[in-house]
Amino acid sequence: MKIRWQNLVLVGTAALPLSPIVWEWGLWPDTHEGARYFILLDLFRNAIQHGVWYPRWLPDLFGGYGYPLFCFYQPGFFFFSLPFSFLPGYPVTAILTALCSFFAIGSAGIYKLCKEIAGPEAALPSAVLFLFTPYLYVNLYVRGDLSELAAMLLCSWPLYFLLKWGDRERRGCSCVKSMIRLSLSLAGVIYFHPANALFLIAVFSILALRLAVDLKKPARDTDTLIQRIPANIPFLLQVSISAGLALALSSPYWWTVFQMREFVHLDWAFQSNYRVQDHFVHYPQFFDPTWGFGGSNPGSIDGMSFQLGLIHFSFATLGAILARKSGMVITCYALYLCAILMMTPISALLWEKVELLRMVQFPWRLLSITAILQSICIAPTLGVFANKVSKIIYAASAIVSIGVVLLWHGEQFSVRGALDVQRELYQWRKEQKYETLQTLTSAQEFLPVTVKRVDTIRPRSRFAPMLNSSHPGTFAPLSGNSAYRLRYRLVLSEPGHVRIEQLYLPGWKVVLDDIAIPRLELERNLSMDGRMIVPMAAGIHVLEATYEGPPGWRKRNVLVGIYLVLFLGYWMWQRRRLVKAGDLAREKVTVSKSLPDR
Repeated sequence: MKIRWQNLVLVGTAALPLSPIVWEWGLWPDTHEGARYFILLDLFRNAIQHGVWYPRWLPDLFGGYGYPLFCFYQPGFFFFSLPFSFLPGYPVTAILTALCSFFAIGSAGIYKLCKEIAGPEAALPSAVLFLFTPYLYVNLYVRGDLSELAAMLLCSWPLYFLLKWGDRERRGCSCVKSMIRLSLSLAGVIYFHPANALFLIAVFSILALRLAVDLKKPARDTDTLIQRIPANIPFLLQVSISAGLALALSSPYWWTVFQMREFVHLDWAFQSNYRVQDHFVHYPQFFDPTWGFGGSNPGSIDGMSFQLGLIHFSFATLGAILARKSGMVITCYALYLCAILMMTPISALLWEKVELLRMVQFPWRLLSITAILQSICIAPTLGVFANKVSKIIYAASAIVSIGVVLLWHGEQFSVRGALDVQRELYQWRKEQKYETLQTLTSAQEFLPVTVKRVDTIRPRSRFAPMLNSSHPGTFAPLSGNSAYRLRYRLVLSEPGHVRIEQLYLPGWKVVLDDIAIPRLELERNLSMDGRMIVPMAAGIHVLEATYEGPPGWRKRNVLVGIYLVLFLGYWMWQRRRLVKAGDLAREKVTVSKSLPDR
């Protein structure tokens, strides 16, 4: 009965952040992203319906000339939302159902993580306080960055599985299930948002080392830290294997980003208004309750909130003091303070010199991982208090604390304006798709470098053909033809060339009369504005063109497959070893019982 009551409170609280959207059903908050996520989901869904299992190239963007948005943009949120897109009320229902799921999953993850740290009494109020973290509402109602919001809500699970793994290791249980769960959850965060994944991997690695040190006590008090670590090498090796599996499973995303970045203008995303040095947080902003719907600006005057939450910070600091003998909690609090300092101008040199950090764009994105570390440090405060007072006083105090938090952060539930999503989506489909060079990116940073001139490009009209010939000819679409896979029968009266009305990026496969055109030949015949040109002789031809994915994707998949086979072999070996150990233990018990008493 107690568990059901806790679940009811948790589910009810998880739904609270979304209450303004549910109240205005059919409308959506007017955020920085506008209707972008709905349009992207629509494009993503359309590609899946045409048989593209991982849509990387969106042929309708950039005035109908195509754009490699999902070669670089995180696809996790759209894959997750896809099943809900077939519910009535699309697309609002799809996005809202996905968000409800994320808040439920995220609150459950924090609950389990805090329960592992400080016990069940501290877990529920810690999870509730997490759901009132200001940055969650910044992502939801101000920025509208649903991918980062989803990743933030998922970050607790890899850390929970890591701590649970440590507990199982102490009890001598099998670690294989923990390895698989950890790998899947970590890979999921990578697919949802790379910045969150980068911060999480750093925190995860340090906590894994901390756990390895705490896992086995030294044989003697005189043992040094160096003498403890070798005994825990198997644990660290298994964690590394698990993290490697996560990277292997998520490689279709992150590998492609690093592989293809030289073929687009990715640096445009880190210039002008997106320079990292213009987006540091100044110390008073961490506790300023002022709420706004503007943007991030240079200096200390911003239009949006970057607060940690004064009460959250106070409880976290108190928790670190009360749990100062816990190496795990102290490590989390140290990481918490480091993350705060990393968001301030004191770390400017580091952000400018380290390329991975520079690609994050905004240092205040660290607020996503500070929320998790903050919750871990809050849990001991509530756990100690629960053990000192009666249940009635503890429950009353928790309710009062949460009420104070709601009053302090009441403005974060406010919504600025509303979007009619159906109207916005209709306008995009009917008016904007082929009439503007829209890419749904901030700086057109994924535009291929092969586009030497943009001024000559005019948006393709809705009824314009996908192929154009330099000489008169006829084009007839063949079975299976679509914007994602061009298949045409061409009849040319004289030699000439045919232009494919799509921009070129390495990964395009063009087949003429069953013979694939080499990549170098395709690149040699590009127009100045980046469109593909195929020379042809007079006669009848069959032309096929599709964007297959980044070059070498088959080799990458083979490497991932080899890693999975090795992991499977390791898993079978572990199971066999444990079965043998169990049989040996049972045999010893049987022998001891059969011996006569003396």
